[in-house]
Amino acid sequence: MMLNETVRNEPFGHLVPETKLERYWSQSSGLVCLRRHRVVRFDPHACATYAPTAYISTPIELRRDLPADDWIVDSLRGFIRIEFSERKKKLPEPDFTPPSISEIEDPDVILDALIRQTATEVEQIISEFSREAETSSPDELARQIYRLLCHPRIGATANLDNVSESDFVSIAAPTIKAQERLFFVLLGFPFKDQNRFRVQDDADQPDIGEISFLLRLFRATQAIYQIHPYGADVLVLTDGQLYQKILGVSEASVTRYAERLKAYRSYLNLQGAISFIPLSSLVERASPDPLEAPNATSANAVREHISRRILEVLNSESSLQELFDVLVSGIKWNHESRDHLADLSPRDAWHVLTAPKDQVDQNLRNRWMEFHAKAHAAAIEYAATNLMLRWLDLVRLYFPDAIRCTIHAKPGQICLARSSAAFPWNGVAWTSDWPASIDDFEVRPWYTLNELGPIRKVEIRTIGAPYFYTRATKGSNILAAKNVLPSSGWAFGDIQGRHFVVSDVDALAVLGAGDENFAWERIPQTENYYHRILKFRLDHYQQFGFGIHGLWLDGHLIGQCGLQVLNETRDQVELVIFLGKAHVRKGFGLRLSRHILSRCGSAGVKAVHGVVRPENQAALDLLRRLGARPIRTQVHFGYIATVFSIPLGPA
Repeated sequence: MMLNETVRNEPFGHLVPETKLERYWSQSSGLVCLRRHRVVRFDPHACATYAPTAYISTPIELRRDLPADDWIVDSLRGFIRIEFSERKKKLPEPDFTPPSISEIEDPDVILDALIRQTATEVEQIISEFSREAETSSPDELARQIYRLLCHPRIGATANLDNVSESDFVSIAAPTIKAQERLFFVLLGFPFKDQNRFRVQDDADQPDIGEISFLLRLFRATQAIYQIHPYGADVLVLTDGQLYQKILGVSEASVTRYAERLKAYRSYLNLQGAISFIPLSSLVERASPDPLEAPNATSANAVREHISRRILEVLNSESSLQELFDVLVSGIKWNHESRDHLADLSPRDAWHVLTAPKDQVDQNLRNRWMEFHAKAHAAAIEYAATNLMLRWLDLVRLYFPDAIRCTIHAKPGQICLARSSAAFPWNGVAWTSDWPASIDDFEVRPWYTLNELGPIRKVEIRTIGAPYFYTRATKGSNILAAKNVLPSSGWAFGDIQGRHFVVSDVDALAVLGAGDENFAWERIPQTENYYHRILKFRLDHYQQFGFGIHGLWLDGHLIGQCGLQVLNETRDQVELVIFLGKAHVRKGFGLRLSRHILSRCGSAGVKAVHGVVRPENQAALDLLRRLGARPIRTQVHFGYIATVFSIPLGPA
């Protein structure tokens, strides 16, 4: 057992591009596992105790036997059913018309806004969990973390079906009891898919899909930290170098993809929680030179044995061949086809990738057979590689303290951060509205973008220029809201509306005097309060070009009504209406609201919200008559309130 002594002279994390785990892994060699251990130190200069994580290197041994045919066949069947069951479904032929795309650059640091929102979301999610870290037992803390990982915003509700609470507690509680950091490991982030229908960029170009998933992983670690004060780390075993040759992608592209991921990680300052190690390095260390280890059964030898046995078994078992065709179909879809089928029309390339041989036009038959043979050979190597990892149990051997994770929930593995319908690298990042949260992004195949109408490719001006696709324009609702109510004034029946001016403060204070329902706080307010409200209204006009107007009837102020920004990041505006007590319950509020909502539709506002405190029954009745629906609860100007989505136009 060897404790790596570089813990005594660790550099500050922001001064080096690699994480501590990455540095320890590169400094070790051969067949050793890394166990984590907090080492208590005292800094005499700061007069403080600190406890950095060190890694203990311990020699390990590979099993020496080779898998029998029964194990290979059973494991192959299970592997295909779990990993490629979706490929049994025939993909409907799409419309091959290229999507209409305009390219724009966003000068704002949108990634900074996303990471700030991520921190806010952690606070909102964690508030749902009761936790007493000082008094709770390790088992109870582990149960709380398990429930957290079953939360749909953090992990996945499917974790309930795939990993029992008792199993998770048995794994996590000892680490919690030892006051160590939890350690999660998952496989992924190979390279950008090179199926010509999924992406249009090279294999080395991650987009916001990958970045949003990194932020999801980070969000999970930050949420766990709120329960377990020693925190959690995530190790991603990047599998691109292991599979690149099988799937027809260059090693150089895989290397650049990994470098860009690390650059994004550093830009977002996530290196304190997320590490990357190539999965191929585990296999290489498990494949020593025969001269150095003549009696060892290497990982490569196991893989070659499984590959030979799969080929022989396929030739003798027709039932397995039928199931194996599902794997071949999946490999076809995952194989590089942007260059290989670049000379074919989209329709012809689609048929080569997806159609059975007897449904392919005669002029494509040779191309189909060529690509099918390539996919069949790749499927054998892909399956043999995965079964080798399972037979030797390499991940557990090298990282025995780790909790195995996955992206899509599966038996025995925790889904640490749910992806959308596709892996982040198996498509392009898409959001229907301007993104305000990492949960706004989904991953779609490129060929489906033409179903969505004119769209924009938004490149972010940060390192590597990551991008996403959207229909929205940043701030489109807020921009359109400027045109709803003219600042010069407007009329609705006998009611006159206009911007407030400084001299309106006395009329506003008189109207609100003694009226608890005229203020958001729902208590009678002083004149100073209305000075502050008027200043808020005037500042809003200056910042956004629109806001809440005063309402006059026969020359007297009777209320306030209009639109204001609810959430600038989310491009949300809200309808606000306060009427003096002499003018409520007379239908003014309903008629004015419908008038403004109608003008919103004409001005191009796509969505309007209402925010109401639960005790404001009159406002709740109004929203009900407008056809509004509640969408969330949040703190608004210091009070719990319900946010409603209000349909545009007459209810």
